[in-house]
Amino acid sequence: GVKAVVHFVGGAVAGAAPRGAYGALLEVLAGEGCAVVATPVPTSVRHGEIAERAAGMFEMAVEELRPTIGYSWLPTIGIGHSLGAKLLALLSARERANGSGMPRVVANVLMSYNNPDFNNSVPRDFRSAASSAAAAAARDP
Repeated sequence: GVKAVVHFVGGAVAGAAPRGAYGALLEVLAGEGCAVVATPVPTSVRHGEIAERAAGMFEMAVEELRPTIGYSWLPTIGIGHSLGAKLLALLSARERANGSGMPRVVANVLMSYNNPDFNNSVPRDFRSAASSAAAAAARDP
């Protein structure tokens, strides 16, 4: 049976065609009992918008898979490479701060994630959520 749902988001350029660029990794994950949803992302500097788009595509795919998976709830593991790692981090920060973003995420695997400083990297509309999440994490480790 299915053990978990993996939300995979690839990097800039390669993330637009995740099956072609990351197919071998995705097949290994599927072979280990994961239902893998790879959401394609365009290359854009509007990271907040493409993060939300990836989350929306993921939720629609999970709803379609639900009858096949046979469970009403499974843990979700986000796996992101490069830009995809940043997008998953943004969504997780938003979820932690105000309950929105990607539900059911129990862990993220962020590969090859690098960034300029906070103000130049995090979209303005995500900054308050990220700051709130950091403050909550400091209070409740």
